[in-house]
Amino acid sequence: MGDHAYRLRQAEALFDGELDRLIVRFEGLLRVSRLLEERGASEAELDEHRLELERVSSQLGGIVRRKGNGRSAAA
Repeated sequence: MGDHAYRLRQAEALFDGELDRLIVRFEGLLRVSRLLEERGASEAELDEHRLELERVSSQLGGIVRRKGNGRSAAA
């Protein structure tokens, strides 16, 4: 029964709205960063996007760690 509960938690993690939102945000930031780079944006502007990418990446990692431990994102 424990294995079944674990698989259910893993499936729930796949359908987590917060996770989806952060993935879409990360992908958008990455695309915009590439465009800015191609168009010769200043280092300051690129750094702002890099910092936001790092912040979102950290949030994603936190969700994955919590979900992997069987706790909800609200825990």
